[in-house]
Amino acid sequence: MYEGEGVAFWTFFGVLILMILIFAGAFYVSKALGKHYSAQTGASSAMRVIDRLALGRDHYLLIVEAGEKTLLIGVGPQHIETLAELDGKAFADLPQVQENTDFFRALKNRMNK
Repeated sequence: MYEGEGVAFWTFFGVLILMILIFAGAFYVSKALGKHYSAQTGASSAMRVIDRLALGRDHYLLIVEAGEKTLLIGVGPQHIETLAELDGKAFADLPQVQENTDFFRALKNRMNK
């Protein structure tokens, strides 16, 4: 091994360490920002999304429990409308839809499908 190979190895090793530090920093900064912004949106104890169905790009049907009522809501890019009031007992056993999922869990779920 000549001297140039040693320099090339240490240069490569230094760049590799630098990339790992950049990715680790980006991960922790995005995680901290995600916690900050999810805290601002706030979860409500009086309302919860029971189920969600995508009808197309930016168009959804939501089943929402708000207080004592269970509502079917249509959501579009610039419009939200209550479509019907539903029987809440029919949805009592369904789990709440997960709104805030961290990146790695979402990626893992997507890769498993």
